[in-house]
Amino acid sequence: MKGERTVYLMRHGHIGEEGGPKRYTGITDTPLSASGHKQARALANWFCGRPVSGVYCSGLSRCVQTAAEIAAVLGTTPVAVRAMHEIRMGEWEGGTFEEIRARYPEAYVRRGKNVADFKPKGGESFSECEARAWEAFTGVLEASVGDVAVVAHAGVNRVLLRRMLGMDYQKLFCLRQDYGCINVIGCAGDAFTIRLLNFVPGR
Repeated sequence: MKGERTVYLMRHGHIGEEGGPKRYTGITDTPLSASGHKQARALANWFCGRPVSGVYCSGLSRCVQTAAEIAAVLGTTPVAVRAMHEIRMGEWEGGTFEEIRARYPEAYVRRGKNVADFKPKGGESFSECEARAWEAFTGVLEASVGDVAVVAHAGVNRVLLRRMLGMDYQKLFCLRQDYGCINVIGCAGDAFTIRLLNFVPGR
């Protein structure tokens, strides 16, 4: 496509206990694990020689640490975009999937039936997350030129990709976003083309 630029939308590296249970981490500021640092270095190596004009990231540590590895290879400094933070999980924050299912069984079921609008007490719905993340994402595109790299979160990446693809929210979790993955997106104005989805360098 004429005039198309490339956006490399990534998920940060692994966090938390190695081999531990999955948790609703949300906006808890958890740093990268040893595996996460290794994944960040793999991402950085993948970017060697690529003409990327800027690196942007969520302000949470796990994204800043991942972006710093990439930016160092590219000879630049990552720019933190606060509104790119992960979906807020409210009272579910920090709980394992099993703990939340046991503690809030009815709410857990409601969330599965209404992915777009359900939110835990004190938390955020996916549609709310999408609204502020999309504004931040398009703001990055408007403020930059050339190809850019963006390091964000599984939830944020999914809602951005969902919007580009016009997918129903109920299929949101069909968009797999592994730790340290890259999504390669072509961008021409307000038109987006998904070229590569959930690619993990070195895997």
